[in-house]
Amino acid sequence: MLKAEEIRIDVGRARATGGDFIGDFMRVIHLPTGISRSKGPPLGRESEFRRQALREIEAELQEKGMTQYLLPDLPLRKRRRR
Repeated sequence: MLKAEEIRIDVGRARATGGDFIGDFMRVIHLPTGISRSKGPPLGRESEFRRQALREIEAELQEKGMTQYLLPDLPLRKRRRR
């Protein structure tokens, strides 16, 4: 799991040389390392790409041994019934 404050998500509009609108793009960047993933245009489902990009960045950090940037996966707490 990555720290939220270390992630930047850029969303923008792409234009052709003539100024015609092509579509949207998204870039997910891990700020301390500069590792990034981008997609578009066409962008498609933003949430799906965001999840995929974060998983890929996590995997790359683990692969490179940069585990200091990863948070341990904590188990979800069970809700207490009242």
